[in-house]
Amino acid sequence: MSKRKRFYILLGVITLIALAVRLLACFEMQSCHNGLNPVNCPSRATDMLTYINLARSIAAGSFTGVFYYQPFYYAVFLPLIYLVFGTGIWPVIIIQALLGALTAGLTGLTGAMLWSRKAGLAAAVLTAFSQMLIFFTPFHMIVNLQAFWLTMILFLAVAAMRRKKFWIWCACALVTGFAILTRGNVWFLVPGILLAAWYSMWRDKSRSNFRFKAWLLPVVMFIMVLLPQLPFAWHNSRVLGKISGPSTAAGNVLALGNTPESPPGGRNPGLPAGPMEYPPTYYSWTADMQQVSVVTRIWGWIYQEPGAFLELTFRKLLLFWDCREIPNNVALNSNVGRTAIIKLSRICPSCLIIALALGAVFVLPALILRRRSVRLALLLYSIFAYWLATAAFYNLARFRAPLLPLLALLAGIFIMRFMQCRRTMKFGGAYLIFFPAVALGSFITFNSYDLYRGYVEASVMTWVRPNGVRVELAPEKTMYLDNGPLTFGGWKPLLLSSGTRISKRFEIEKGTPETSKADFELSLLFAKPGEVIVELNGKRFSFKSEHMGIISRRFGIPFNNTGLVELVILGKTGDIYCLLDQQRIYGRTLLSGKKEKAELVCRLFLTLPESATSILSAPSEISQ
Repeated sequence: MSKRKRFYILLGVITLIALAVRLLACFEMQSCHNGLNPVNCPSRATDMLTYINLARSIAAGSFTGVFYYQPFYYAVFLPLIYLVFGTGIWPVIIIQALLGALTAGLTGLTGAMLWSRKAGLAAAVLTAFSQMLIFFTPFHMIVNLQAFWLTMILFLAVAAMRRKKFWIWCACALVTGFAILTRGNVWFLVPGILLAAWYSMWRDKSRSNFRFKAWLLPVVMFIMVLLPQLPFAWHNSRVLGKISGPSTAAGNVLALGNTPESPPGGRNPGLPAGPMEYPPTYYSWTADMQQVSVVTRIWGWIYQEPGAFLELTFRKLLLFWDCREIPNNVALNSNVGRTAIIKLSRICPSCLIIALALGAVFVLPALILRRRSVRLALLLYSIFAYWLATAAFYNLARFRAPLLPLLALLAGIFIMRFMQCRRTMKFGGAYLIFFPAVALGSFITFNSYDLYRGYVEASVMTWVRPNGVRVELAPEKTMYLDNGPLTFGGWKPLLLSSGTRISKRFEIEKGTPETSKADFELSLLFAKPGEVIVELNGKRFSFKSEHMGIISRRFGIPFNNTGLVELVILGKTGDIYCLLDQQRIYGRTLLSGKKEKAELVCRLFLTLPESATSILSAPSEISQ
């Protein structure tokens, strides 16, 4: 039997095993907890149920309105399945399992073209048994479809470079268009794909008119990328009465991850499925997007606080590689994540693939430059482009998972390159090169974010944002806070007792009138329902909660233009805690007169009097 035939047989076996594993996992997850689980009964607050309802209305021909989300999954993929097989969940599950298995097979074929058959098989195995790709299979989410698109894009691009076929590049562009319709961050891949197409044609001097074809190809490909999006863009433009893209959610999505209050990820790892953090700035920025776009507000923030924006972007970039999975619509630690197949798939967690792939990132660039390998360069570019695209928004496990097949390709190449160097290098040279690379990759995925978060972030924030967060929620209303977000934050509880005195000072804007209206929002942790009597700037308030957990209340307090709020606990019932953020240390929180190495979790809202509002707003009207 030839090596080529043996490769295809082994790859076929891996693909079939990938399909079997996914179907078994889906059966277990769908039937667990007596069927009361997110596979069968997604929560009303999730994208899953939204996709299902939209797809059913489109299949029934009753859909009206605009396409808010990127529409391919719920406007094409799901309706086609519903029209052919009915609206049950199992046809969707089976087709998504098939896509997952095909993704493993395509990963193997791409690896064979990029490096070697053994590298392809290693990548296929990692993809087939990837815990998160298996876990997301039964849910009505775009993860498996997007993983398939990304793998298909790279497969077609590499095939086009090998065979030097114009039509394969066009097919690659068309698939890229479908991938963009599924999730818009694939736009970041387009420049690299077009450049690779141009370069491959430019180098092919054996063909007549190679220069003309080299310049024509990117133009044709860009048109092919746009083609799948045009019907949806036309529909939205017609409904809205103005030029629009195929979806209208870009502003809201950008506002989630790019405000002065934004966390680097959607939800703390280890928590059950649930909503992300929506701070007041998000609602302020998205309330009047028709007048001032979110992009304009982001640019304004970058202009005012470039260091703070870069610091948040750095945290998002670093968190992308973290070993933990960030939950949202579903969580790995839920009932569906505790089924037998999902437990067995722990042998191939995302962190294993990521650590090996990052090792390859440190080893392969020199080889790529030496060999001038456009194919490997395109693989690295695709990974980095997707990484940057995700960091432009925010991190979730379901956003990172589609990249795992491409990371598995890097990991497979890294393993085979190590085996090759071990045979050819003397005196253990391979170990001296590859083990430090793996160690560095492991450090990034297991330790780097928490080290930055625990030992560096507070100092950096004091430098890039010395006055804390200051956001104009409306022309007459400004919000001040010194603490960071709860998600990936450093909040710690401090038990309150009668007589506890906390002084909190805000760096308010100079010249703020003393007649401004001040609202102070305090967040407390209730171990059980209870009440605390608190004095704020000499005024007595009752803070009562009938629920346990973190509760926030807003109080109108006497204002002085020093920005100081004096808080005294007069009495309480039950165990009640204030919250201190250890990842922000400005020295503006005093506990019984002593500076804390943390900041009180609270907010100050200042509303200017009408006379001051008219005076302050006049220059801006003139400048416009």
